[in-house]
Amino acid sequence: MKFATFMPGSQKLGEPTIGVLLDEKSILNLHPAAALYLKEVEKEKKPYLPAAQLFPGDMGAFLGQGEEAMKLARLTVDFIIPSWREKEKKILKGLRRETLVFSLSKIVLRAPVPRPGKIIAMGLNFHDHALENKLPPPRVSRGFFKSPISPHRARRASALS
Repeated sequence: MKFATFMPGSQKLGEPTIGVLLDEKSILNLHPAAALYLKEVEKEKKPYLPAAQLFPGDMGAFLGQGEEAMKLARLTVDFIIPSWREKEKKILKGLRRETLVFSLSKIVLRAPVPRPGKIIAMGLNFHDHALENKLPPPRVSRGFFKSPISPHRARRASALS
């Protein structure tokens, strides 16, 4: 599964949501899709509450939910795909009539994890990248940390302290 953080429609501001790419052109809105799955399959009486707990709008919080959230995501995708294909990839609606599957052309993608805690990068880990930089490929990969705060914000924060 490929997860994404997105804004429905042409919204630039507001609350982002978490989705799963269904194909190269479509994304599933996980929260209402999971609520539909929980209602139809698990017979949950109030499905939006557990769906909201496992699929908050923030990808970091979602990933922090662990295996329970991943399992529900897999079950939800497996539940939705047959109906979506049967309707020839047309609009599917949730329990509250919300759109479940969006065309990628109708959403605004956001950073997958908006505020990562740490970023670990590998230097010159591709042979071609080393050659592009006119450097010999390293014998051993070298890792380094990158700050999740932009240099501009870091300078401004240190100036305020």
